[in-house]
Amino acid sequence: MPDALPTYVPASAESPLPPPSSSPLERALNLALTLAATTQPLPAERLRRELYPPRQSDEAFARMFSRDKELLRAAGLTITFHDEDSSYSLPREDTWAETIELERADAAALALAGFALLDEPLFPLPLALRLALLKLSRLLKVDSSPLLGYLPAASALAAGADAAPPTLLLPEVLWRAVRECTALNLSYTNAAGQSSHRRVCPYGLFLLRGRWYLVGADGASAQQRVFAVPRISAVEILNERFQPPANFDVRRWVALPFQIGEEQTGAEQMMNGQNKDALTTIVIPPELADHALTLTRAEGKLSPRADEGLNWQVNYRNLDELLYFVTNEGLRFAPCATKENRALHKGLEAVVQAHA
Repeated sequence: MPDALPTYVPASAESPLPPPSSSPLERALNLALTLAATTQPLPAERLRRELYPPRQSDEAFARMFSRDKELLRAAGLTITFHDEDSSYSLPREDTWAETIELERADAAALALAGFALLDEPLFPLPLALRLALLKLSRLLKVDSSPLLGYLPAASALAAGADAAPPTLLLPEVLWRAVRECTALNLSYTNAAGQSSHRRVCPYGLFLLRGRWYLVGADGASAQQRVFAVPRISAVEILNERFQPPANFDVRRWVALPFQIGEEQTGAEQMMNGQNKDALTTIVIPPELADHALTLTRAEGKLSPRADEGLNWQVNYRNLDELLYFVTNEGLRFAPCATKENRALHKGLEAVVQAHA
């Protein structure tokens, strides 16, 4: 099988699984990656609870699950059913793709189609596409340097030179450092336009709504921070190894995108009337209470409500992402969250006016 995508980190059978997705392709990929990430068979009921929409009938789930399995099997993956406990597994030894022999014309046609998708932000497999194009370029004996993903200067930062612009495939450089647990020097500009040089231990890389993000420990504070990859102007891979935290899971950042935000200076905090993290209370209705662990990714604090729902106290940095998350997941803000309720009502009024 190919390397796992940068939006997924292999986990043990007891670790949280990827959040449910409404996209058939993304859901099938999550199913494959979940089964491939453990050597133990996973019960069908757990796969349903963690990967599929919570409000659906048994018949609807059975049809959706069957389609996903057939899609993966058609792609060459072996999905094994264990009758004794109604569980499923993906034996890796049976899932290697056979060698494909391509004529030069076929390879050129594939490369032409692939290059057309390079700048498409919604393409679901950006890293796999670039690696495939790299192999095709070698087969066709054409210049593959635009696909290598490395900056031309070995050490633009150490040499004191002007920061070299990132190549098209800067995420591949960062993903290599993540895989090899190698520290980086970054030249980074935050949202306020302030530039700085950072030593970062990269823990994970993910793609969210067409934009790459790097999660890592900032050497200055040793705290975990999120860096928007388009704001990185130069990078140097150092000859320094590190040990990432045992409990780190990059999927948490994808599941709760409202906790991703740029750093603020003291003056900006005073102007905005808030610190780096703001606290809000979200209401999880009774019909979603059984899926609270999936929704919250074990972040924040849960407390019971009289209507058998839950109050969820959680920190956030990005109000727009928070509003999107709450409305998309069928949640609502508690009455005490006056600022967030005000912003939500204002946003809904803008939508109504735009479509009036």
